[in-house]
Amino acid sequence: MEINEITAGPIATTKTPGRKHRTSGLAGDEIPLESRIIAVADIFDALTTVRPYKEAWPADQALAELNRMVHGGKLDPDIVAALERNLEQAILVRDTYLEEKATRST
Repeated sequence: MEINEITAGPIATTKTPGRKHRTSGLAGDEIPLESRIIAVADIFDALTTVRPYKEAWPADQALAELNRMVHGGKLDPDIVAALERNLEQAILVRDTYLEEKATRST
């Protein structure tokens, strides 16, 4: 896989998997796996980290929101389930990144 395939992929995630994306024309399993993973990871990160406009959500609240999005047809249920199964590791990776980012900023 080339990097341009990965960077172009997230565009495909901005539409409900059951409906075709207006730009890419992809839907469901046509959306690259990498794009579906990035979509879940990006939303989880946005929900669980502090942003200028909001506080960080607890992981369980973020997972509940991701599951609501699954039931609404917006996210791949297998990807969200994989995140749930590996939540402890995902939080460790996120926290390690945040610590490294904070160290670089000081």
